[in-house]
Amino acid sequence: ILIERKESLPGFAGFQEVPYGNVGETKTKGLDTNVEYNKRFNKDWNLVVRGNFTWAKPEWVDNDIPDKAYPWRNQRGYGMTSLQGFTALGLYTQEDIDKITAWYNLPESQRTTENQPFPTPYNVGLDKVRAGDIKYEDKNKDGRISDDDISWLGNGDVPEITYGFGF
Repeated sequence: ILIERKESLPGFAGFQEVPYGNVGETKTKGLDTNVEYNKRFNKDWNLVVRGNFTWAKPEWVDNDIPDKAYPWRNQRGYGMTSLQGFTALGLYTQEDIDKITAWYNLPESQRTTENQPFPTPYNVGLDKVRAGDIKYEDKNKDGRISDDDISWLGNGDVPEITYGFGF
């Protein structure tokens, strides 16, 4: 696969523009089927029923990007059109907010020994969380949501399954 080598070549290499290289490798699994039924009733009436189904799962085997510190940050094994983002676990409830408030109300000495109830959200303090805010997964278990918790998600804007039918 011909890809831009923006992450695999260092800036001091001296290129004015990022070169492309035939360095990507992908693997695709899939199925494509089409079914058609014809029935002639008489010389004026004919019925045709058609249906099709396609399933395709392309994924990266190698994309010439150096390995990141955490395996979920690497695109290998994920779909070619996957997007990067945080994994949502649900929404904070009022019960969760009550746990956070109770933890903040502990004496400072006790707060340092007792684990905080939830990881610190991205770019805000835990005390700023409100019921209905999105709760994200702390993938590296460091107690805060950061860029290290971003992973590859879904298929982007390309569906894995397409189908159609008509008569």
